[in-house]
Amino acid sequence: MVKESRRGRGGRWAGRMAVVVPGLLGGADAVLVNGVAPGLELAVSLVAAVVLLWRRRFPVAVFAATLPGIYIGYIWFAPMIALYTVAAR
Repeated sequence: MVKESRRGRGGRWAGRMAVVVPGLLGGADAVLVNGVAPGLELAVSLVAAVVLLWRRRFPVAVFAATLPGIYIGYIWFAPMIALYTVAAR
C-alpha cells in the first residue's frame, strides 16, 4: 500500500506550482511593462518578481522588497501578491 502525503495526491507538485506561478506572473508583468531593454526599471521589477519565491517564509520582508517595483518599475502583480500573502498570514 502506498502512503499518501499530508497534502493528498499531487501535493508536492501543487505546492511547488503555488510557489513558482506567482513569480512567473511577476516576471511576465515586469517584461510586459518595461520591455526587454536592460535598465534600472527592468532590473528592479525582475528582482521584485524573484523575491516572491520566498513569500511564504518571509511575507513582510518580501512585501517590503517588492515595493520599489511599484515606484521604479511600475509593476503591480508582485507587490499585490506579496500584500495578499501578508494579509492571509
